[in-house]
This record gives sequence, structure tokens and C-alpha cells, in this order.
Amino acid sequence: MIKKFAKRFKRKPGSSVDARRVAIERMSRFNPLRRVEPGYIVRVHEEFNAGRLKEAAKLWDAIERTDDVCLVAAQKRKKAVSRHGFEIITDDDSPKARQHAEVLKYFYDQLVATRCDDRNIRGGLPLAIRNMMDAEGKRYAAHEIIWKPTPNGLTAELVFVPLWYFSNTTGELRLLNGIGDLTGEELQPGEWIVNAGSGVMESVAVAYMYKHLPLQDWLLVSEKYGIPIPVVKTTGNPGDDNWKAAEDAAAALGNCDGVVISASGSVEFPNVGTMTNLPQPALVERMDRSIATVWRGADLSTISADNQGASLQADETDLLEDDDAQNITDVLNEQLDRWAIYYATGDTEPKAWVKIKTGARDDIKHDLEIDRGLHEMGYEQDESDLQRRYNRSTLRRQALPSTPLANEDAVDDRAAGLRAATRSALAVAIADDLSPVVRRLEQILDDHDDYDALLDALERFQVDELPALAADVLTDPSAADAISDAMSANLFNGMSEVREGRDA
Repeated sequence: MIKKFAKRFKRKPGSSVDARRVAIERMSRFNPLRRVEPGYIVRVHEEFNAGRLKEAAKLWDAIERTDDVCLVAAQKRKKAVSRHGFEIITDDDSPKARQHAEVLKYFYDQLVATRCDDRNIRGGLPLAIRNMMDAEGKRYAAHEIIWKPTPNGLTAELVFVPLWYFSNTTGELRLLNGIGDLTGEELQPGEWIVNAGSGVMESVAVAYMYKHLPLQDWLLVSEKYGIPIPVVKTTGNPGDDNWKAAEDAAAALGNCDGVVISASGSVEFPNVGTMTNLPQPALVERMDRSIATVWRGADLSTISADNQGASLQADETDLLEDDDAQNITDVLNEQLDRWAIYYATGDTEPKAWVKIKTGARDDIKHDLEIDRGLHEMGYEQDESDLQRRYNRSTLRRQALPSTPLANEDAVDDRAAGLRAATRSALAVAIADDLSPVVRRLEQILDDHDDYDALLDALERFQVDELPALAADVLTDPSAADAISDAMSANLFNGMSEVREGRDA
């Protein structure tokens, strides 16, 4: 088994980012938050858009880890799409599709995810999805695929490589070989997974700057005026014993901060407790709301009042989760599923795929009421759509039992409908050259005016005559469909309903 897999690998397994490279990168790290000001933000964003990703990626990572609102909002966005698990879907029910599904099921059940710069962090597919969701913040995310053939099947280790290890000057991510490398090496298909996202951290970094500048000013105001400063008045003159005694008293009362003035003088200090119109709190709150909104699509905790608008904002959050799940699914299908099936079976056309599941919505009761009403009005529902909306991949339509007719008039109407429907099916059959069957059925319909006799004749025809008449035409698909529709739908259901109605 392992030898079979190894023959198809383009290179032997092994990480491109080794411990030495990680150690060098760690030793060269700096704190970009020390330099946050408008000019610096503009410069690193210009560098990022020019393809030099390192400085902006490190700045965004530091903001995401240290800003309280950004940390929570980003984690919620990432975990929303990783917490519902996955399923394997197939194109059809062929043996090949089932084989591919088994390959992918084992592959994803055994898959391991980690980081190149912190291998203490290990998990399964949910961790890999959260790492892929880093692209929603930083625009791109990259995983190196380390294939792991085992005696029981094929799996892999997905190693997340942070964005500052790459450049994008050519329009494609390239792995930098060291600190001085500017161009990097090409990422080979089957060895890397690269996904793109919204890149909201560019906007968040601006909001972070406008949040922390007034926050620093607010802290200075609190530092200067948050604790009252004692003012000691004295009748003495500067330098005499009374004045020195007043200075000692002011220092003792104010923890070395105090003011000594003459008895006739006065000093006024602003009282921070009366400063109700400071601009800093409003600016900080506004930026907090902006950060949460760009990450989550809504900020239910502060924007909504008395739950007004909560439903609409929840819909916006659901929209992002659904789109994230579909984006991750598409990337895995194209960049991982194809290669896993090829390496495991040698097949280049996959018939099975992974699908990242989403959560059931709160309006499922409303959807059920609508679907039930449509069913009662006679509208058919698409089975695949029902599976998707109710998150039930095994959902199958069941045949409903026939309902007996209530009275004789209804029975007669149903029998008349049977005759009309049968003639309609016969018209289709004529076009497909079923004239022998047509002539015999027309003869039966013309010879029997009594409904019970008609039904008995149709039963005998179906059992005794139809197989021989249809033997020569059943190989033709359109003829087979016509016979199936006319006989199965009208004869079986119609005759049973008419009999049950008459018995009632």
C-alpha cells in the first residue's frame, strides 16, 4: 500500500520550513505595535499591495492577538465555520464513487493540522479550517501538504505557514528562502494549499490606530486628573519653616504629588469626574464597533438596541458563515481532494468530495411551514435542495400511501380521470411507436363501460398481455418510460384507489 502511494508522489515527504528557518525568523521578530501611527500604517499597506507581505502580515497578526475586540471577533468568525464537521458527497452511486468516498473519509478522519512555527499546536480538520480562515483577515493563507501513506490508507499533515514567509510580487504566493530573499520559490500543486479571503485586517489596522491614539490620550487624562491633588495653603513664605512644613504635608497626602500656595492664593484643577463630554470614549467605542462589524458582519452587542434589527444582523452573520464554508469546500475539493484520490487510486476524475457543513438556521420552523404548504398545493420540491437547506445528506423522498375516496361520486370522477390520464399517456406512447399496446388498450377502454369490469380487464391485460406486447419495445428508453408512467401510475394507484373508494 505505502509503495503504491510513493510511486505517485512528486517529491518525498518533508517540510520546506524547517526548525532552523523558524528559529532565525523568531530571533528577528520585532513588535510592530510600537510604531503604529498613520504614516507607518500607510507604508506597510502599500508594501503589502506591492507584494511585499512580511511587515503588514506581522502587524496584522500582532493586532489580532492583542486587541480585545479583534481577538474575539476573529475567533468567532473562524470557529463558526469549523465547528460543524464535514461530510463526503458523491457524484453518483457507482462502485468508483463509493471507493473514492472511502478514500476521503479515511483521509480526513486521520488528517493532522499544525503550524510550522509552533508545532505544539496540533489538531484535525477543524484546526486546518481555522488556519485557512486566516485568509479572511490577511487575504491569503497557505498550508504545506505532507502526505502520510499508511497501511490502512492515505492521509496527510497540513502545516500552516504564516504569511510573512511569502512574497506576492509576481501575483502568486512564493515561499521566501530566507530573510534576504525577495522573490522566493514557486509553490507546486499537490504540495501546497493556498486560499484567498477578504483581507479585513487592512481595514482593522486603520480602526486599531484610530482607537489606540485616543485611548492613549484618555489614559493620560486619567493619569493626570484621575486622583485629586492636595492643595495646602500656608501663611508662611517660600523657604521658611512654615512653607517647608506645608510641602511635607502635601507630599505625604498626595504620594509625593501636591501643591503648596500662600493663604491668599488659589489653584484650580479640572475635575475628571465632571468631564462628561470627553471625545475619547466615543471614538474608542466607534472603532470597537467597526472592528467587530468588519469581522462578523454585525455587532449585536452594541449596535442593536432592545434586539431591534437583530434578525437582519443574524442573517448577515449567517451569510458570511455559509460563504466561508463554501469557499473552504471549493479550495479543499480542488487542491486536496483531487490529489488524495489520485495518490490513493490513480484516478484523475474524482467522484467524491468533501463538504464543510454549516449549522441549522433558527428559521427552520418557518422553512418547514413553507415547504409543507407547497407540498399540499401540489408543488414538487427538489430533493438536493431539501438536503442542503436542512443539512440532511441522507434525506430521501418516501412514497405516501393512497387516500381512499370518500363517496361514489368521487369514485366515478376518479375513474373518469383514470380514463383521461390513460388516454393522455397513450398519446405519448403512439409517438414512440407503441401501436400494438395502444390498439389493445383502446379496445379494452371501448369494450367496458362498467368501471369494475374495466379495472378487471386492465389487470388481466397488465399481467397476461402487456409483457408480450412490450417485449419488442422495452429496450427503447422513451417507450419504457411511457409504459412505466401509464401502467404504474394509472393502473396500480388508480385501480387501488377506485376499489378502496367503492368499498368505503
